[in-house]
Amino acid sequence: MTNDINVKRTQVGGGWFITPLLLTKVEWVNQKYHDFPTSDIRNGGRFKGFLAEGVIAF
Repeated sequence: MTNDINVKRTQVGGGWFITPLLLTKVEWVNQKYHDFPTSDIRNGGRFKGFLAEGVIAF
């Protein structure tokens, strides 16, 4: 790939330890792909989504 490409990503997240061994986490992600060649599968691609996660340590 000879052209410069650009991927813009915005991600905001936060977590909370409910107990010392239990973590909850939420994130919002917005990602856009720019300047890819027209023959590339990533041309005009984007991802926008919400993530919720729980973690238990033992």
